[in-house]
Amino acid sequence: MSWGPDAPDMWAALVPDEQEKRGELGTDQCVIDGEHFFIRGRIEITVQDTTDPFAWLIWIEVSVGDFLTISDLWTVVGREQKSLPYEGHLANELSLYERPTLGLAVKLCTRAVGNRPFVEITDDHELRNEQRNGISRHRVQQIADKVLNR
Repeated sequence: MSWGPDAPDMWAALVPDEQEKRGELGTDQCVIDGEHFFIRGRIEITVQDTTDPFAWLIWIEVSVGDFLTISDLWTVVGREQKSLPYEGHLANELSLYERPTLGLAVKLCTRAVGNRPFVEITDDHELRNEQRNGISRHRVQQIADKVLNR
């Protein structure tokens, strides 16, 4: 039960020729113009009456210093114990929400090697409320219907 855009919105807005010239996109990291640095993470939301969480797989813009630290620790066992949460901003607009999500303040928490970072929404927003309070299976179905344009 997860969904998310394949790239930060800033990357997706570039035409393919521009993408090739201006940066690089991987499955978990993206750099644009040597000025914008992104890490892919998971906003996990408890689904009531089930043990499986719903997750938004989204992109977070972080500072160059944090990006370099995260990159240096990418394959280091125990990396989750070597760093405090990083501050960043959501780099995707999730149009299912009434208020914009692009630019929401977040904390990016490193996990064990092989696991995407956990993202905690810190701004006051309905997405943060869902993360804190959980959602129903019906809400998961609503999200799936909208994402899959049903």
